[in-house]
Amino acid sequence: MNTISLSSLTCDTNKNLLDLPPELLLHILSFLSPFDLITNLAPTCQYFANLILTRVFSHLNLAKLISVFDVTHFLSCLPYLRSITFNNWHDEISILTWAIWFDRIAKTTSNLHTISFQNILISPILTCLIVEYFPHCLQTIIFNYQQNKAYEKFDLILSLLADKNIQLKRITASYQSGITNFGILQLVNNLNMIVELNLLYIEATNDE
Repeated sequence: MNTISLSSLTCDTNKNLLDLPPELLLHILSFLSPFDLITNLAPTCQYFANLILTRVFSHLNLAKLISVFDVTHFLSCLPYLRSITFNNWHDEISILTWAIWFDRIAKTTSNLHTISFQNILISPILTCLIVEYFPHCLQTIIFNYQQNKAYEKFDLILSLLADKNIQLKRITASYQSGITNFGILQLVNNLNMIVELNLLYIEATNDE
């Protein structure tokens, strides 16, 4: 009876894994949590670090899947981040937490060009933080809410975004109220680089 030695069944897991096509590797990595990818897998070798940072986390949809503390650490590890969506953080995030998160992003990358907020209440102070931390790189900002997350005086948000130091080209806002012709004109007149303004499902108010 023929026998097969144990050594002939042994394989180099790392070698075989790294030999897989990048598209297949990315599919496998999609089953891991963002925190595990960054903290556990990326540090194992330069190939994984490059693949994860440049292909997986150049565009990030940050839903409420990990703790606020883990998000703070996570955002310090994304040098190739180009766009980020904050999605469905139902519990109110403090202004201090937003400031810490934006500070981590700004110190880690200068490539961020898009910020999107999905079902998150945006305050005037938060808007000031966006202008402060991302004046020279941010090109697109999206406020996409459910109606119960609308800010009732969105003209103030538009006025704060009408900062000549910011490089915004595209603004999209949906499910907002309190927008007037005056607010829109102030935004357009002050943002010389604006090329696209989308206002969807907006409850406009008359100018006073």
